[in-house]
Amino acid sequence: MFLRRGRSGAERGFVNEDAVAEFLESIGFRIVDPESLTVDELVDQTLGAQYVIGCEGSHMSHSILTIALSGTMICLI
Repeated sequence: MFLRRGRSGAERGFVNEDAVAEFLESIGFRIVDPESLTVDELVDQTLGAQYVIGCEGSHMSHSILTIALSGTMICLI
């Protein structure tokens, strides 16, 4: 799963986020935009994820609680 950075927080996004999302989607990753989801929807989307990739930020904290026990988190900075 790739968590989009969003626009509501501090401007710390990366310039090629769309290209990264497109590539990851092409190899089977689900693209999740936390800003467009309710809390329940976000939990449903992230629960049990094997891989979570995203740019550093508070949106990544949600997946700490829902990632699979043996899951991997990759934080792009």
